[in-house]
Amino acid sequence: MGILTDDMTRLNDEVNALRNARYEFIRDQHAFVHGLKESVASMQSALGAARADSAKDMRARLLAGREARAEALQGELSANEIRRAAEARRLQDGRMEFLDGLRGHVDALRAGVSQLRGEFAADMAGAHRAWAGSAMAGERKAKAPAPLRMEPRPKESAAVKMEAHGRKRPRGHSR
Repeated sequence: MGILTDDMTRLNDEVNALRNARYEFIRDQHAFVHGLKESVASMQSALGAARADSAKDMRARLLAGREARAEALQGELSANEIRRAAEARRLQDGRMEFLDGLRGHVDALRAGVSQLRGEFAADMAGAHRAWAGSAMAGERKAKAPAPLRMEPRPKESAAVKMEAHGRKRPRGHSR
C-alpha cells in the first residue's frame, strides 16, 4: 500500500469515528431530555398535589370563622344599606332634574339649528337665483323652496318617561 492509500484509510477511519461519536452524543442528548421531561412531570404533579392540599386547608380555615364574621357584619350591612338607599334616592332626584334641564337645552338648540337651516336654505336659493341671472328668475320664482322648519318636540319630564316604560317614579317627582 502506498502513502495515499494509507492516508485515505486513516481519514476514512477518523470520519467514521467522528460520525459514531456524533450519533452517541445525539443519543445521550435524547436520553437526557427524556429524563428531564420525566423529572419535570413528576415535579409538576407533586406541586399540584401540594397546592390542592394547601387550598383544602385554607378553605377549612376560612369556613371556620365565617359564621362569626357574618353575624358581626350583618348589623353593619343593614345600616349601610339604609344610607346607600337614601343616597341613591338623592342621586336619582338630581339626575332627573339634570336630565329635564338638559332636554330643555337640547330642544332650544334644536329650534335654533332649525331656524339657521331655514335661513341658510333661503340664502342659498337667493344666491342660486342671483347666479342664474334673469333667465332663471321667472322659472325659479314659481318653484322657490320653502324654508325648512323643524318644530321642537314637546317637553316630557324624565319621570313621565319612566312611568311610560313601567318603571317607578322616584320620590319627590310628580306630574
